[in-house]
Amino acid sequence: SPGPSPSPRQSPPPSPRQGAAPSPRQNAGPSSRQGAATSVLGGHGPAGAAALPLRRLLDAPKRPARVIAVFPAAIYLEVRGVPEPRVLAVVAEGAVRLPNAVVLVVPARERPFADVREGAEAWIGEGRVETCGFRVKARRWWDPTPVLAGLSPAALARGIHALEVALRDAGPAATGGLAGHRG
Repeated sequence: SPGPSPSPRQSPPPSPRQGAAPSPRQNAGPSSRQGAATSVLGGHGPAGAAALPLRRLLDAPKRPARVIAVFPAAIYLEVRGVPEPRVLAVVAEGAVRLPNAVVLVVPARERPFADVREGAEAWIGEGRVETCGFRVKARRWWDPTPVLAGLSPAALARGIHALEVALRDAGPAATGGLAGHRG
């Protein structure tokens, strides 16, 4: 069973499988708002919850990036000169929570990306994403890995049998690869 959610100033250990990193289902998301309040004073932007695959990218020193797309509920940035993930998403509260996203505590109706422009320079690192006067600080982390239930051998056998029957009933077209393609 996963441990308690970290406080806003405390980060879990790097390994998401040690149980310390909260999953989105364990009060770690931005909708919980615990310790992730927004602040617009002094040039600071909203707080965010960053997906664990972004940890190395966000914890590293600042590096240049470029805004490649802007939408009402999300912006996408390309990070230069790094291995995967090369694209980072910043999404508003309630938007699709991608595994490469920093999720804001601000809903899209508040237009958090109104001043961000496609093609603009950006900076990613030191725990932040910055572009066009917009700034978000990763205050907590979430694990995008889905939690799957175990599968009993009997259920697996039933699934295999159902697949075999479906393939047999589909005829020769199903055994040659993609539909309509041979071998």
